[in-house]
Order: sequence, then structure tokens, then C-alpha cells
Amino acid sequence: MESHFPPEMQTVFKNVENNFSPWAMSPDDRDKWAEDLQIKTMADVMASGENVEYLFWVGCAGSFDDRNKKVSRALVSVLRKAGIKFAILGKEEKCTGDPVRRMGNEYLAQSLIQENVNKLNEYNVKKVVTACPHCFNAIKNEWKDFGGNFEVIHHTQLIARLIKDGKLKPTKGVDEKITYHDSCYIGRWNNEYEAPRAILDSIPMVKTQEMEKNSANAMCCGAGGGRMWLEEHIGTRVNIKRTEQALATNASVVAANCPFCMTMISDGIKAKDMAEKVRVADIAELIDQATI
Repeated sequence: MESHFPPEMQTVFKNVENNFSPWAMSPDDRDKWAEDLQIKTMADVMASGENVEYLFWVGCAGSFDDRNKKVSRALVSVLRKAGIKFAILGKEEKCTGDPVRRMGNEYLAQSLIQENVNKLNEYNVKKVVTACPHCFNAIKNEWKDFGGNFEVIHHTQLIARLIKDGKLKPTKGVDEKITYHDSCYIGRWNNEYEAPRAILDSIPMVKTQEMEKNSANAMCCGAGGGRMWLEEHIGTRVNIKRTEQALATNASVVAANCPFCMTMISDGIKAKDMAEKVRVADIAELIDQATI
């Protein structure tokens, strides 16, 4: 209420107010990741009178972060392999309001939510798929209070369903030992533990090894509650502690389903000088690698 926020938070708030994302990136660049992919926007779809099944909500990380742009592109590839018709908002997409709401700036969060809800309702959106658990949780559980009633699915849930229905067939082997990290907003907040594991189990040659803390007892990567943009000044960094748990499995790949988790664990692996031996990959990238 008194706006006593740390300086790092003030920077995030300013970026979101000016650029509609937590980073100082131009909103005009939000769809640059997809320039060569010929993806239709909802505006294109409405103008042509076409129908799409899903709005692919890309999110700020999937739009602007270089590593997570690759995840967005992998998911596009997977959706196309399965014959799913989808569109994006492109430059009209704005931050869901989740990070600033977690940080305590409720006014800014509600402004963003209402603008986004109005835009989706304008396009008569019914179904939303997203690769970001933070976006997933916000749109699914928080936007209802602002008139946003959409069927929201996380990309791991959709991919698992497509495999079960035979629309995606993982036939190419991925010879890796993989440990899976449960993101907070897919796991504990939304009780989804099976879909990502079912996907990994469907990939030929994959060997899986659970971390000591997994599923309902899994540990946060350290980015939750807005900590993605804040420094930790006491004790062991949360991302380092979680990375140590992942490395203890001797896996060559840490599988993730969240852009923030990918960033935090990747940073932890670099800090441990293990970047040449262990990589972090999103579930969409792994299934894209395994399907023709």
C-alpha cells in the first residue's frame, strides 16, 4: 500500500507499464521470434473468417528470451505435426499480470488482466494453450474474476493428450538419461504431475531418474513470487540448491516445462561448471526431437 518496493521491482514495474513485459524490450518485437514461421495472428484469422482451435499464448519469456524462443518454435513444430490449428496474438499480446501481482502491484496487474481479457473476448477465443505455467495459472484461475472464461491447457497436457490419441507418434530415439523438474504452477498449484512424465515415458530410448524431491514434494527453482527479477543476498541461492538435486541424479538432461525454471536451472548448471555435461530442455523440445 505504501509502495515500498526494492529497486529491482521498480524496474520491472516500469518495464511492464511501458513495454507490457518485465524486460525493456519493444512490444513491436514481441512476434519477431516467429517472423519466418508464417503463423497467423488472431487478427488475421478474424479478417479471413477462418477458425482455429487454440490461441497459442506465447508469454513474455517465449517472445523475448533467446533461449525460450526456441521452446516457442519447438511447440509450433509439434502443433503442426499433430495437425492442430492455432494462432497467436502477436504484437497484441501483453504480460498476463502474474509477475507484478506476485510482487504486490495489484493495480498494474488488474489493468493488464482486463486489457488482455477484453482482447481475447473481442476475438471470441475459447481455448488457450501456453508453454508458461505462470501464464497458464493466471489465465486459468485468475482471469475468471475479470470476465475471462477460457479453456486453458498447458502444453505438456496437450502434448500428452495428442500422444495418447495417436496424433503424435514419438518414433525417434533420444538416448539420454533425463530427470524431470516439476514447476510450481503446474505441479502443486494445479496438481499436474502425470502429463510431463507420460511424455518422457513415450520417447524411445529415454531413461528417467527422479530427483529426491519430486512431484508434490518438489522444490521451487527459485524464480517464484517474482524472485526471477530479484537478487538473493543471504544463504544458498534456491536455484543452486535445486540444481544440486538435479545433478545428484547423474542425468544428462534436466527436463522442464517452464521458461523461468529453465533459466534458473541453466544458471545453476553454469555456476556448477557442468554446462558441457548437462543441458536443460523443455518437454516440447524433447518431443519435437522424437517425432517426424
